[in-house]
Amino acid sequence: MSRKKKHAHHKVVAISPEHLEKKARQQLQSGAYKDAINNYKRLLKINQQPDYLDALGEAYWLAAESQAAKGLYKEAVNLWESRAHSCQQHSHLPRYIIWLLAAGAYIKAIRIFNAPPVELNREEQTHLTAMIGAHLLAADQQNIVAMLDADSPLAKDYPIAKAALKAYCQGDENTLASSLKAIGSRSPYRDFRPVLNALLSLDAGPQEIEQRLSRLKPDSPYLALGRMLPLLQQEGALFIESYQKLGPAQQTFVATLQGWDKRQLRLLGDFRKIQLKGGDKALFDFIVANKRFFGEQESAYFCKALLPYLNKATGIFERHFGALSQAEKYRLEALSCEHRKDHYLAERSWRLYIDKLEMASPAEETDVDLKIALVLRHLNKDLPANDPGVLHNLETSLSLDPNDKASYLHLISAYKQSNYKKSYQSWVVAALQEYPEDIEILLEAVAAARTKNAHKKAAGFAKKILAIDPINAKAQNFLRSSHVAHARKQFKVGRLHLVHKELAAAEQWERNGQESGVLSINRALLALEENHKEQAKALLQTGISQSGGNLCAYLRLCTEALCVDVKPSALVSLMPEIKKISPNKTEVMLLVAVLQAYYEEGIGALLIDALAEISPILKKSLKQTLSETQWYNLAECFLTLEAYDLLEYCTRQALKQQDSKPLLVFYEISATLRGQQQHLTYNMHYRLVEAAEEAHDMNDLRTAARIEQIIKQHAGLPFADTGFDDDDNDFEEAENNVIEGIVNMIKSLSPSERKKILKDMPPEVKSLLMDAGVDIDF
Repeated sequence: MSRKKKHAHHKVVAISPEHLEKKARQQLQSGAYKDAINNYKRLLKINQQPDYLDALGEAYWLAAESQAAKGLYKEAVNLWESRAHSCQQHSHLPRYIIWLLAAGAYIKAIRIFNAPPVELNREEQTHLTAMIGAHLLAADQQNIVAMLDADSPLAKDYPIAKAALKAYCQGDENTLASSLKAIGSRSPYRDFRPVLNALLSLDAGPQEIEQRLSRLKPDSPYLALGRMLPLLQQEGALFIESYQKLGPAQQTFVATLQGWDKRQLRLLGDFRKIQLKGGDKALFDFIVANKRFFGEQESAYFCKALLPYLNKATGIFERHFGALSQAEKYRLEALSCEHRKDHYLAERSWRLYIDKLEMASPAEETDVDLKIALVLRHLNKDLPANDPGVLHNLETSLSLDPNDKASYLHLISAYKQSNYKKSYQSWVVAALQEYPEDIEILLEAVAAARTKNAHKKAAGFAKKILAIDPINAKAQNFLRSSHVAHARKQFKVGRLHLVHKELAAAEQWERNGQESGVLSINRALLALEENHKEQAKALLQTGISQSGGNLCAYLRLCTEALCVDVKPSALVSLMPEIKKISPNKTEVMLLVAVLQAYYEEGIGALLIDALAEISPILKKSLKQTLSETQWYNLAECFLTLEAYDLLEYCTRQALKQQDSKPLLVFYEISATLRGQQQHLTYNMHYRLVEAAEEAHDMNDLRTAARIEQIIKQHAGLPFADTGFDDDDNDFEEAENNVIEGIVNMIKSLSPSERKKILKDMPPEVKSLLMDAGVDIDF
């Protein structure tokens, strides 16, 4: 016997009016207007309090404003009308009429303007009259004029303003001039005069247009029409794209100015539909079919841009627009290959394009050097920044087109990172010749001069920067550090009076509230040298405080002491508590920026000694849990400084917390090699090859290039002795792994590929496989 299921009866929890009111108020304040409206309606069903009705009206109004701000004028109109019906509130009536006009509801807007539910003041009437006039002209709503009071300025002056617009479109200057004079200073169309005057100055350029439009007040309804005038200077696809973004009335106004008929307007509408839904081939066919309307040249340009994304459309293009040169075909083929992600064939096609350009006569191709330079720069986009091929492409491109700052900066950065000093310096010089007043290039010149200890020359560049940009922080910091460097030199030769002078000069470039502590620490050293121990202690305390009072302060103290040949212990003995700090991870990461700044001053060798002083505290702090990015930043810093002991310790700690990713393998092996590639073992080499492959799989091309650089540098050198005998188990295991890898690779090939690789296999490899008992016929 079946049993009927018992349905659970859920109790409806009644919400108190107080709680509901509080919730509605919170929703209104947070912008959840729809929810606020619903809850105030619920409250009004419970109790018809005037406060609830006022709050509901406010919620409707704020919701309407929110929709209008998004350009959703129909929704804004509906909300205003709901407010008027539910709350009997008609405030903000002018905004409602303006929204009706923007939504294209002209008849309704005019009816309400003629018989408003609440009285409009004079200022509101004047503004709405001008707004209606602007819409009548822009949207070409001549039939609406009959709804206006025949004696009103809106109706009486409309034919005059319309005649002026028609005269402009027909090029009738006399009628235009007389019509403009006939528009009175109190006419609702008076602000149309500056718009027409701006139209007449289209050929004079944007500045002249802006000057004529400046006569309009910011709230003038005609300013929106004036802002559309620059669109008339656009051509082809750019014009069409801008046109499609306009509202209906604005589109009609532009169409009137262009003199388009209904067929042309329909074509533009069809173009937009195909652009959104039809696909590239449909768009291509549409432009070809209507090339007379869009213009022969513009249509050819547009359709050519589509060719890389279409199959077998080149023939159609050539039938309608003429034959393409062989060079152009190679260019389009290269773009098509890039679209298909076939980078090998893409580069081949680009190279063939360059070959054809080089062989072309001036009559066949123009701007050949520029085109080749642009292609060479384009070829670099998916390659590692320091790749030799990339650098060669950029150097060649600059010989053809020297006006490309980004290429100079790329070369400068790459050669600086690779420590190719001569190339680095020469490209800084070349960049300065091309961009002598550019701040980015001048900053590179400062850095390059500092690496040669040419401090006077670097100071000259820094002062030039400040002449262009008086508050440039990098230039100010350099000038400060330059004076400090001179102070250190004078300290070491005992000219203490000059130390005072240089430190005072450095202070001029120290920004208030951003003191680094360097000047105070150097003054402490000076006071100690002059046997003013208590003064030295006070200055040292200030310097430590300005440095942050943490690991950075300890490093600065040690570094500044070493820079003037003073043992750090002489300062530490004055502040022994500095050795008791326990830095958190934020303080550890701040150390990277301080080390980088010191390194750029050219005192890298001294930093190794300074790091040795703080090493016990630093190593202890590296046992904290850090993010992957933080580990990489630390490792990169230690590698740059060639602080290999700390790099080794850093990578060891990182591997306890992170997976062994390619970049971490690079840092780990770099720490072991210590810049000596002859120490590379077979096992290291094997790990580097695997890491490079993994980096490529991750699309981490920079890491892959850095790893491959180590492998290339070791090429031709024997592997370092690992201490294994010939019959050592580890060596045999490695050899077996290699053999197994070769066998698995061959087995994965197709029969034809397998036959080819076995045919080309070196005899020694075949012998190795046969000795291992492998049947090479598989």
